[in-house]
Amino acid sequence: MTDSIFLDFGDMERLTGTKVKRLQIEHLSKIKILFQLDRNGAPLVLKESLYSLSKLHHQPKRKQQSIIYSSLNA
Repeated sequence: MTDSIFLDFGDMERLTGTKVKRLQIEHLSKIKILFQLDRNGAPLVLKESLYSLSKLHHQPKRKQQSIIYSSLNA
Protein backbone atom coordinates (compact mmCIF):
# COMPACT_ATOMS: atom_id res chain seq x y z
CA MET A 1 0.00 0.00 0.00
CA THR A 2 1.39 3.41 -0.95
CA ASP A 3 0.65 6.72 0.67
CA SER A 4 -1.31 9.23 -1.36
CA ILE A 5 0.13 12.65 -2.10
CA PHE A 6 -3.30 14.13 -1.33
CA LEU A 7 -5.13 14.47 1.97
CA ASP A 8 -7.69 11.71 2.41
CA PHE A 9 -11.34 12.33 3.31
CA GLY A 10 -10.72 12.05 7.06
CA ASP A 11 -7.81 14.48 6.97
CA MET A 12 -9.84 16.92 4.90
CA GLU A 13 -12.68 16.67 7.39
CA ARG A 14 -10.31 17.40 10.32
CA LEU A 15 -8.71 20.32 8.46
CA THR A 16 -11.97 21.99 7.49
CA GLY A 17 -14.25 20.79 10.27
CA THR A 18 -16.98 19.62 7.90
CA LYS A 19 -17.95 16.74 5.62
CA VAL A 20 -19.81 18.94 3.11
CA LYS A 21 -17.77 19.60 -0.06
CA ARG A 22 -19.10 23.14 -0.53
CA LEU A 23 -18.19 24.11 3.03
CA GLN A 24 -14.76 22.49 2.70
CA ILE A 25 -14.11 24.59 -0.39
CA GLU A 26 -15.23 27.76 1.39
CA HIS A 27 -13.02 27.01 4.40
CA LEU A 28 -9.95 26.20 2.28
CA SER A 29 -10.44 29.44 0.34
CA LYS A 30 -10.82 31.43 3.54
CA ILE A 31 -7.60 30.07 5.08
CA LYS A 32 -5.81 30.43 1.72
CA ILE A 33 -4.84 26.81 1.15
CA LEU A 34 -4.42 25.92 -2.52
CA PHE A 35 -6.59 23.09 -3.83
CA GLN A 36 -7.99 21.57 -6.99
CA LEU A 37 -11.39 19.98 -7.49
CA ASP A 38 -11.65 16.35 -8.55
CA ARG A 39 -14.24 15.23 -11.09
CA ASN A 40 -16.80 14.77 -8.29
CA GLY A 41 -16.33 18.36 -7.09
CA ALA A 42 -14.43 17.44 -3.92
CA PRO A 43 -11.36 19.52 -3.04
CA LEU A 44 -7.92 17.91 -3.34
CA VAL A 45 -5.10 19.31 -1.22
CA LEU A 46 -1.48 18.24 -1.68
CA LYS A 47 0.13 17.15 1.59
CA GLU A 48 3.35 18.88 0.53
CA SER A 49 1.57 22.23 0.32
CA LEU A 50 0.61 21.94 3.99
CA TYR A 51 4.16 20.98 4.96
CA SER A 52 5.56 24.01 3.15
CA LEU A 53 2.95 26.27 4.82
CA SER A 54 3.86 24.96 8.28
CA LYS A 55 7.57 25.55 7.60
CA LEU A 56 6.80 29.07 6.39
CA HIS A 57 4.82 29.94 9.53
CA HIS A 58 7.26 28.39 12.01
CA GLN A 59 10.41 30.17 10.87
CA PRO A 60 11.62 32.61 13.51
CA LYS A 61 11.50 36.21 12.41
CA ARG A 62 14.69 38.19 12.62
CA LYS A 63 14.63 41.64 14.08
CA GLN A 64 15.87 44.25 11.67
CA GLN A 65 18.47 46.58 13.02
CA SER A 66 18.19 50.20 12.18
CA ILE A 67 20.74 51.70 9.80
CA ILE A 68 21.87 54.15 12.46
CA TYR A 69 22.56 51.38 14.99
CA SER A 70 24.56 49.27 12.53
CA SER A 71 26.62 52.29 11.40
CA LEU A 72 27.51 53.14 15.03
CA ASN A 73 28.92 49.65 15.60
CA ALA A 74 31.11 49.79 12.49
